Amino acid sequence: MKFTLTKNTSNSLKIISALVIVLHHYAQYVCLNHLSDSIFYKVLSAQGGFIGVAIFFFLSGYGLMESEQRSHLNPTEFLKRRFFKIYLPVLLVTIIWMFAVPFLLSESPF
Repeated sequence: MKFTLTKNTSNSLKIISALVIVLHHYAQYVCLNHLSDSIFYKVLSAQGGFIGVAIFFFLSGYGLMESEQRSHLNPTEFLKRRFFKIYLPVLLVTIIWMFAVPFLLSESPF
């Protein structure tokens, strides 16, 4: 018996783990500013981020492994796909943000 996760299940679990990370940051804010003494915030503040990040990275690695087993790419083709899928959009958003910041903020961070 082989265990597999569908892409939809994996993506749903990634969304949940990302929400846990967001809640972790909010719980840290609540604890730091003494807004609540609830044990929920303390536990989430202490461990929520670690659990969310661990699950997210596990699922990402699992997806990459499954993808690699389905269609093996040589290193050049792999890097080419990653560039167009990840690095190019990040680069474009960074360039747009750098030009938009002076208009959006009263003081330039540069």
